[in-house]
Amino acid sequence: MRELSPRGRPLRIPSRLALEELSTLQARVHALGVPRNAALRSGRMVMLDKANPYVLSYARVAHGGETVIVSLNMSPQLQKVSLGLGQAGVRGSHLETLLSSPGPPPDSASATGPQTLPPYAAWVAELR
Repeated sequence: MRELSPRGRPLRIPSRLALEELSTLQARVHALGVPRNAALRSGRMVMLDKANPYVLSYARVAHGGETVIVSLNMSPQLQKVSLGLGQAGVRGSHLETLLSSPGPPPDSASATGPQTLPPYAAWVAELR
């Protein structure tokens, strides 16, 4: 039996190369300084862009307000990500990329507009 996405489409499993890249990415995220970054270390999780079944986006928000945004495109197509921070109760207007893979980060540094993620991309940004 094949698993289906929320829209009833078959789920695609990322290639081995994509999975290896995600593993490398995980090591790079840890190198960002998880022990020093309160949001990554112990922040509460707030789910973002719940309408897009192909992208996992969430915010980690520390008690003091420090916030990190994570978006993972799990599809073989470009995906537009609408974070909807205000609706989720997360405050900030500027995103500073901490890590993006593969390639350069999304074009916009504005936290209010949509972001475009390449296929199987990961993006981690600090919200200010």
